[in-house]
Amino acid sequence: FKSKHFIIVNKPYDLLMYNYGQMVTKEPTLYNYLREKFPFYYDPRLLGGFHVLHRLDTITSGCVCVPLNYFSQRLAVEAFESNLVKKSYLALVHG
Repeated sequence: FKSKHFIIVNKPYDLLMYNYGQMVTKEPTLYNYLREKFPFYYDPRLLGGFHVLHRLDTITSGCVCVPLNYFSQRLAVEAFESNLVKKSYLALVHG
């Protein structure tokens, strides 16, 4: 999903969000995907080049919200901090 304020991407299982510290690797990352698909919104001053509101562990799949500008990022952070955003988690277990 993409609007003029946000990109929502579905991060698959087993994909790193970004390379950092001792976890630098040549493996694909969500940030590399975003940089390739949305180069206009890449900002080298930011960690990974994008405003990302939250992150998911590598072994977790799910939606990641990426604000496309500082204004959208501030409004979204305030919504998260004020509990206006409701998160839900669903675990599927087999075996």
